[in-house]
Amino acid sequence: MRESWWLASFAGHCTGADNMGIISKRLTILTLTLIAAAFATSSASASTFVVTANEDEPDADPGDGLCASAAGRCTLRAAIEESNADYDFDTVYVSPERYVLDRGPLVFNSQVEVSGRNADWTVIDAQRTSRVIELAPRGDRFVYARLTAITIENGYAGAPGSRGGAISIPEPQSLFALTRCIVRNSFAASGGGGIYNAGNLEVTRSAIVDNDSDPEAVGDWAAAGGAIFNEGYVTIVRSSIAGNAAVRGGGLANDSGTANILNSTFNNNVARETGGAIWNGPGERGVRAFTDIAFGTIVDNSAGGDPWAPGQAGGIFNAGGLQLASTILGRNTDHQAFDAWEHAPDCLSESLPGQSSDDVDVTSAGGVIVSVINDRCVYDLGPYDHIGSAEFPLDPGLPSGTSSAEGEVTFGFEPLEGGAAVDQGGEEFCSYEDQWGYGRPAAGSSAAARCDAGAIEKNGTWRRRSVMMAVGDRVFRPSDLILAVQLSANGFDVFDDLPADVVDEADERDLLLISETISSSQLPSSLASLGKPILVLEPAALDNFGMTAAGWDRTQGIATNQSVLRVVDDGRVDSSYVGELEVSDSGARLGWGVPAADAWMQAELLDAPGRWAIFGYDAGAQLADGSRAPAARVAFFAAEGTPERMNYAGWNLLSGLLFNLVPPR
Repeated sequence: MRESWWLASFAGHCTGADNMGIISKRLTILTLTLIAAAFATSSASASTFVVTANEDEPDADPGDGLCASAAGRCTLRAAIEESNADYDFDTVYVSPERYVLDRGPLVFNSQVEVSGRNADWTVIDAQRTSRVIELAPRGDRFVYARLTAITIENGYAGAPGSRGGAISIPEPQSLFALTRCIVRNSFAASGGGGIYNAGNLEVTRSAIVDNDSDPEAVGDWAAAGGAIFNEGYVTIVRSSIAGNAAVRGGGLANDSGTANILNSTFNNNVARETGGAIWNGPGERGVRAFTDIAFGTIVDNSAGGDPWAPGQAGGIFNAGGLQLASTILGRNTDHQAFDAWEHAPDCLSESLPGQSSDDVDVTSAGGVIVSVINDRCVYDLGPYDHIGSAEFPLDPGLPSGTSSAEGEVTFGFEPLEGGAAVDQGGEEFCSYEDQWGYGRPAAGSSAAARCDAGAIEKNGTWRRRSVMMAVGDRVFRPSDLILAVQLSANGFDVFDDLPADVVDEADERDLLLISETISSSQLPSSLASLGKPILVLEPAALDNFGMTAAGWDRTQGIATNQSVLRVVDDGRVDSSYVGELEVSDSGARLGWGVPAADAWMQAELLDAPGRWAIFGYDAGAQLADGSRAPAARVAFFAAEGTPERMNYAGWNLLSGLLFNLVPPR
């Protein structure tokens, strides 16, 4: 099920890096244990809600199983309140809209996944009147909330001592995960302009930008972490932290917490006093802070400057444990004179009052590039480490500005050809992919390619998969929204268009999906010869692609009020699914077809043998119209409205088909 996929993905990020000691085992073990505990409590009665109204109205009767305000609308607040009413793992799909909060923050105290279609189109706006999201455990119950493809903006926590302008995670029995999200333009008076975390936080393929923690309050020790104030466990993977500001830790203030950073960029963050990008040290808890950074790019951050006093450590200030691997620290500024003893723009490591020198250390696993280093940040050089000095700064070999990649919300710096970062990653470990999902290593300037240092791999190989959805309406219907989210969860970048406009783009994608929301008459005949795999959900379109003979209700059709299929062992499906399998929690409309002899067949209607709900043709097989399939052609049963009713077993069957049609690279 989807939780297993996400758990495996998380474990892969953490344990892969942990092979070289870069990602903390402490965080990995704790977080995976908490997630497993959360999933163990989930039950088959979990609910799915599709938000279609953008009014900020509460649920009329939390606990009745219906997402409905007093006006009968399924709003975002109503969906969250209905999910909070039980402890099942619920799913909320959010239509592309701007959701303006008038009633205060959205409060999560159960287990829920909230998914949008695209962060640019799905926005939750608190109007600078409240936080956007708060996690609030009830008793000793664990709270787990996961957001995907949503923008969270204009949060506000302005009262003295308030933390977490957009998102607050104040309790340790909480886990909050962001994937392909944006957190921006939020403010907190005393820490975490974007996010305050005292529990467990995972940030993946996300951007946290332009948040503040009272940047004018110079001297206020609490005003820390413009993007994130962390007192718990935080993992930042394939993300960018940019344009945030605070008194200390403009990007991240890791106060007595554990922070793990992989394939991520920190740029243009500002600390009014110390640690422009990252501040790492003991906070109110007095516990030693620990930060691991592998394949990070930390550039163009600053500390101090007019009208403030000269700052310290535009890059990283460390008063705890700091481990670096294949990371770039460069072009950071501290507004100290270059010949002053205090000048340490990229890295400053020193003990704070009450600490001993044993509490503070910096280690390198190799591949670390620092523009300016001196005895204010001392560590033993590892293989392929390169350092400069105040008199002779090392050029990190990066462009002056950032760029992005299709399908990503993050920004980063691609190394310049022949620059200091190319092929200079450490020898012991090479991350599987970079910040944008491109594969590592790529051939560079040396004979034997190694990973590049930093978050972005020069000339990285394309690893991501893409799908073109042919849809029936430019405004997504609920089933199209659900399909898009599920495709993303299976590792696809999702593109969509109306049938007439699909022809020019479909050949650029790995897979074409024919949604059940279209009419078969809309499909251009030229799509039948497309040399890419096609997945057909609309049963009336099966004969368009020669997968069945023409003849509605004879060779193709829809069975109503169905929930069970008979799955056969065709060698493509997990053996645990063979036999009678419930694919929907309630009666649905299941599409079917009668394929030709060359087809492979996987699942048929339980009460109508020979009417196949899942079948397909391999490339070169003879289709029902006598032609040969130019590429794989597959039929899947999710006909009109069915995606809204499918259960985990149904989605797992789809995941298996997707894996076979377009295997992960």
